[in-house]
Amino acid sequence: MLLEALKRRILVLDGAMGTMLASYGEKPCYEVLNKTKENLIQKIHEKYIEAGADIITTNSFNCNQMALQKYHLKESVYDLTKKSVEIAKKATKNSKKAVYILGSIGPSIANLPEDMKSWKQSYFQQILGLLDGGVDALLLETIYDENKAHFILGIIEEIFQEKKVEVPVFCSMTINQNGKLLTGTSITRAVEKMDRPWIVGFGLNCSYGMENIVSFLPELIRATDKYCMVYANAGFPNEKGEYTENIEEMLELLQSFLVEHRIHILGGCCGTNEKYTYAFAKKIALLAER
Repeated sequence: MLLEALKRRILVLDGAMGTMLASYGEKPCYEVLNKTKENLIQKIHEKYIEAGADIITTNSFNCNQMALQKYHLKESVYDLTKKSVEIAKKATKNSKKAVYILGSIGPSIANLPEDMKSWKQSYFQQILGLLDGGVDALLLETIYDENKAHFILGIIEEIFQEKKVEVPVFCSMTINQNGKLLTGTSITRAVEKMDRPWIVGFGLNCSYGMENIVSFLPELIRATDKYCMVYANAGFPNEKGEYTENIEEMLELLQSFLVEHRIHILGGCCGTNEKYTYAFAKKIALLAER
């Protein structure tokens, strides 16, 4: 069980799926690859597992109707999402250790409409696909608007009640250089607005890199007594699109938080790959030996 494992030690989350797919020459829409290039998605999951990931995330970040309608895939949300879980499960089969699966739910750039039906339907099928696929937990990630997250959490709660099933939920926010969500809301206020009994952890991801996140990580730790997760971008891309933080810099920034066990899940976001996962896993293993 994921929650039992978290009680015992820091867990390693995988790195970026999009970065890895881009390195293979793929272009968005990445979610359709669950159908057209299943083996590639599985291969990437396996690379992260081999590198030391305890947790992998499904290839379903943008698998909602609003995001997929421009690719004429609006009616395929449920199938593509459920397929993302099936692929992740296949990738864990040959692992000698337990590997847990988080169902990725990304944000929407669309504004909340006055009529919420379209929004609800857009995310309903995604969440249903993840649950029917059998994820260990849901991950609502890269939250830049707490109001949108609040609405999506309401959909999750409704599905939990309808299906009479409940899995743990993690919520991870992205912040600007001032430590605020893009709405201008503080980390503390966002946590207060989103918190539910079945949310087991809050995190910070993406953003302007690890240095940016570490600067405001103490606020997140003060804001909640639930599990804390961190998975930053590898810095901020320069004019060539190259990410600017290396693995050693990221780990040095995190040192005190890891030693004091104030982070419970550590992974990577944009610009990271299996090399980052390997380094994170190695660092955590060394700390555990002390």
